[in-house]
Amino acid sequence: LDLAVRGALHIEALADSGKDADAADDDDDDTDAPPDFQLIRVAGPHDLRDYERDLLDGIFGGDQAGVVTVSERGGEIAAALGQAQLALDDTVTSRGWFAGSPRKVRGRWVLGGLGTILLGLAAVIVGALTVGWGIIGLAVVAIGIVMLCVASSMPTRTAQGAQLTREARDFERYLRDVTADSPTWDGGLATLVPSIFERYLPYAVALGLEERWTGAFTAALERGEVDQPEWYLTPSNAVFYVLWSSGGFSHSISGFATTVVSSATAAGSVAGGAIAGSVGGGVGGGGGGGW
Repeated sequence: LDLAVRGALHIEALADSGKDADAADDDDDDTDAPPDFQLIRVAGPHDLRDYERDLLDGIFGGDQAGVVTVSERGGEIAAALGQAQLALDDTVTSRGWFAGSPRKVRGRWVLGGLGTILLGLAAVIVGALTVGWGIIGLAVVAIGIVMLCVASSMPTRTAQGAQLTREARDFERYLRDVTADSPTWDGGLATLVPSIFERYLPYAVALGLEERWTGAFTAALERGEVDQPEWYLTPSNAVFYVLWSSGGFSHSISGFATTVVSSATAAGSVAGGAIAGSVGGGVGGGGGGGW
């Protein structure tokens, strides 16, 4: 979505993707099926980071102006997301946000935990067959299990990374507060100028606030202050207005992320599993955690 907002690609919800809730209730066979989308890469120079370029090249097979259907490119999307994740890891490390590569730190703790568990199991067997104290080995196994459980939170942020995390959480609180019925943030609803709608939309989706964010700009849309995004393709502005008014636009946008991950996971790729894990651990606590 962020790449779309920045002009690197266009997103088109395919015909069956715009079903409203009532239509979905009438067709039980389709309720569990995610909507489908077509991605259109926009040619031209774009200010892309390495992991963003990797992602686009992987999805479009290196084609600088290609068109793909998400449901048909699950394997490629999974592989592209996996490669982008590796490049993203290198980026946050090189920028000094983490003391060490989050991927490598987590990997060391996982390997250490597995090794400790194997050592503990061996101690259980040896202890039980010799001195009858196999329970001591169980304590070692427990330590290994704990190491596996805390592996995802072991990467340590630097002072700069911790500051960025605080700023990101402040931004999350702003998005939640300003879309509430009674905002308490300084300026409140007055800060919801049309120019920030698209810019903040990807973040609202990432935080599960797309319906509240879209709803907050409904009045501005009705006044003609918010235009249809160039990157979200529909047959006409009238269709877009109907989609927005019925809640179809926010449902479509939130369904886009679900469709991408579902397609990647369905492809059976290892990268698809890694994606789900990284999304789930995206906002870590304290000085460690995800990113």
